[in-house]
Amino acid sequence: MLIADCFHAKRFYFNINSITRINQYRTFIMLKIFVTILVLYLLYVALLFCFQRSLLFPGQYIKPPNILIENNDYIQQVWLETSFGKVEAWFSRANRVENIRNTSLILAHGNYELIDYCIEELLMYKELGIHVLLVEFPGYGRSEGSPSQKTVTETFVKAYDWLIENCGMDENSIIVHGRSVGGGAVCALANERKVKAIILQSTFTSVTQFTNRYLVPGFLVKDTFDNLSVVKSFDGPILIFHGKYDEVIPFQNGKQLYENSKNAQFIAYNCNHNDFPPNRDIYWDTIRIFLDRILEDSLSKN
Repeated sequence: MLIADCFHAKRFYFNINSITRINQYRTFIMLKIFVTILVLYLLYVALLFCFQRSLLFPGQYIKPPNILIENNDYIQQVWLETSFGKVEAWFSRANRVENIRNTSLILAHGNYELIDYCIEELLMYKELGIHVLLVEFPGYGRSEGSPSQKTVTETFVKAYDWLIENCGMDENSIIVHGRSVGGGAVCALANERKVKAIILQSTFTSVTQFTNRYLVPGFLVKDTFDNLSVVKSFDGPILIFHGKYDEVIPFQNGKQLYENSKNAQFIAYNCNHNDFPPNRDIYWDTIRIFLDRILEDSLSKN
């Protein structure tokens, strides 16, 4: 009996020891998996941090088309002198002589475009009686430098100052229009200089809110472009366009910008990001009505 008890006790000891080793092994494997996942995640975050400006400004890699602007009859090629080099801009005067207010518009395109692609907007605004300045992003097309919130802001401030100094404009005669990331550019300008009105098309509240999509912390964003803060403090009229089915910059962004602005009009279209607008005639008619209302309000105040 005593021998049997000793045998069972020894067997029980070995069972406990085996279970302990198995649990230790499982813990080791789980810890190893956790460390591997953590290392891979940190590498992923490091890569995103290093290449985030390539994601935000992919148009810097587009080869510009061969377009001769220097001797063009209706477009003046302008080179803006910045701290990091020369940035290209195109200026064109309004077609309508009756443009009493002598109003100019600064246009900022999307992140995968060049000013070369914005001829339609230039021509349409000219027909509406508005002088137009298309401003390139640093590092895009034929321009020097590299794109960032700092360099983009400096460029658009230089463009604004060029209009004031060379075209007889004043702070009450400049409107800005930004598409997609271009909305960040014109909001950054409106935060530095006084503008008459803002037109935002398919733009975001802030770049930081996209970090949820990439599963990274917001503090790692280099170029936040906090448009929401700008529209909150802007007293002038704002026209906001956004597609209901926008998958690049979700519809909620436009809606939130509108809800936090003091004096905004919100237009929602049944479209995505890259097929905006679904009807160009309605789109430009909306802009015309918005501009007419601005000019009428200015005339009545004077």
